[in-house]
Amino acid sequence: MPRWIPVSLGVVIVLLTIYYRFLSKKRPQPSIEKQPRSNDDDEEDIPEDDDLVAKFEAAKAFFANHSDEVDTEVQLEVYGLFKCAKDGRCTDVSKPSRLDMRGYAKWEAHQKASEGQGRTCTLAMENYIKVVSAQWPAFGSGAPDTAPQGEPKKKPQGFGRAVSTMATPEPAEGVEHDLLWAAGEGNLQEVQALLDAKADVAQRFPETDNIIALHMAASKGRDDMVLKLLGWYPEGVNALDEDDSTPLHYALETRQIKCAQVLLSHGADPTLRESMEDRTPLEMVKLTEQEMALLTPLMP
Repeated sequence: MPRWIPVSLGVVIVLLTIYYRFLSKKRPQPSIEKQPRSNDDDEEDIPEDDDLVAKFEAAKAFFANHSDEVDTEVQLEVYGLFKCAKDGRCTDVSKPSRLDMRGYAKWEAHQKASEGQGRTCTLAMENYIKVVSAQWPAFGSGAPDTAPQGEPKKKPQGFGRAVSTMATPEPAEGVEHDLLWAAGEGNLQEVQALLDAKADVAQRFPETDNIIALHMAASKGRDDMVLKLLGWYPEGVNALDEDDSTPLHYALETRQIKCAQVLLSHGADPTLRESMEDRTPLEMVKLTEQEMALLTPLMP
């Protein structure tokens, strides 16, 4: 073996030893300066001002004792700010069904309070206090609350309708209200008896978005009831509630395909748009190809 080979190997070993002992130490990484968080970041701040938190709690207690003195719009504004202060901005994209009027109104209020500048918890508390102070100057001035304490208060009728069309209302006095209840339950015999007792199949119900019994039956998937109601009141097939929603809107919002088929076969117009979100019945939910195949042959 040539003499230069061992010498070369020795030189290589020495060089590697020097490299690993002195030159291969981990180089320091450049430090990354954390940027201050803005109101638009995903995380919400935690209020640190004890005085602000105390005043917010006082405003909450005051509002709870006076909420029935203001209209629904103010109640919803205060609710939205309260949710932002408590839970942060609204990140729930799976909004409640529009037929769940109470839940939808509260979700929408939280969304509205979260928009624009992206309210943090601290800012939401500040705005909550401002709204309560603007509605009740006595609170803003620090005057004591003279409202009676400890007495049961009448539940305010804000945050949407008192009775959601997603839940069948309890029977009320009067054959018309019984008709709405029976239609939601799909009780054909009861509905027939009520009509014989002079109940009006075209009766509007202001406490449930000015719907008629056909809206209720469609939203609950009572296809037999829908068919019967159309026989008694065919003009109701495109009846509009207070948001311009037809029974077909109600049926497809809750994916009641059989009810939608009955309505379409009796002349329901699938091109009518409701005024809340400017949607046609077919735009209420994303229908599957199979569902569309069941509906398309019935469309005008």
